Amino acid sequence: AHLDFTQPATIAWWQQRLREQIIDKGIDSAWNDNNEYAIQNDDAFAHGWGDAMPLHRCRPLHGMLMTRASFEAQQQHAAQTELHESVFTVTRAGGPGIQRYAQTWSGDNTTSWDTLRWNIRTGLQMSLSGMFNTGHDVGGFYGPLPEPELFVRWVQACSLNPRMVMNSWKDGGASNLPWMHAEVTSLVLQAINLRYQLLPYLWRCFELASAQHVPIIRPTFFNFPHDEQCLQDCDDFMLGEHVLVAPVVEQGMVQRQVYLPLRSNGSGWVNFYTRSVSAGGQWVTVDAPLSCLPLWVVQGAVIDLAVLTHGQVARVDGAPVQAVEF
Repeated sequence: AHLDFTQPATIAWWQQRLREQIIDKGIDSAWNDNNEYAIQNDDAFAHGWGDAMPLHRCRPLHGMLMTRASFEAQQQHAAQTELHESVFTVTRAGGPGIQRYAQTWSGDNTTSWDTLRWNIRTGLQMSLSGMFNTGHDVGGFYGPLPEPELFVRWVQACSLNPRMVMNSWKDGGASNLPWMHAEVTSLVLQAINLRYQLLPYLWRCFELASAQHVPIIRPTFFNFPHDEQCLQDCDDFMLGEHVLVAPVVEQGMVQRQVYLPLRSNGSGWVNFYTRSVSAGGQWVTVDAPLSCLPLWVVQGAVIDLAVLTHGQVARVDGAPVQAVEF
């Protein structure tokens, strides 16, 4: 059943049930799913706050109204219990403005190399549309289990997205899990640890998105509009102002070409791993074995990194943070 969130009584009912059945049981977050309102009846209508309106005019609105209702219920609970944590909500649907209330993702994707590549573009399009806190189902929601190489590359590509979740429904009840392929589990862990290492910087990107309304992940032309090469289609993206991410999205590829944008001040790019410096405005060929997600940092940038214990699963709480100059 679809609830009509243009009806005040519906909102009150939803928030009461959410409190009784979810929040009061100790669950901190609300995940609004299947809320695209796929009702095709031409004669369907919504209450419209007392002024009935055709559903085709307000279908996108309901996903946001549902999410706002969940957000406000969580907000009220936090105030009543004197909790000082930020409200965290997830939604699968919503129109412009949904970023005020929830994190979102690209929906039920399928397992394939093509999906991996086009999910990157989808995330960038969503970011340019104001939905900054976004990501994808790592490894594909539908379809076959990803084979080891595809799985590692997918984890790497999504490790520096704002949202990183392995969420799947596969025939036979199997799921995408970090340890699903024993031969590459260490590489999956390595990519997850990279996320935790860069989490202080990523958190700073979140803060800037909230305060200055700038995307967390961006097409390269967003940062370098003067460089015409950045207007060409590519698989790379910027994480904030300083980090260039160049995922591998082709099967069997262990070396790839990456374009380093031309910076207006003429400074170069620093390889995240080797600290070698390359000039901007040129293509470089980089080794990209299965263990590596190619990364560069703008020369002269200072970014915060978490100091992780080698060989252990990363934890952010309590991990020391180090300001590193590139």
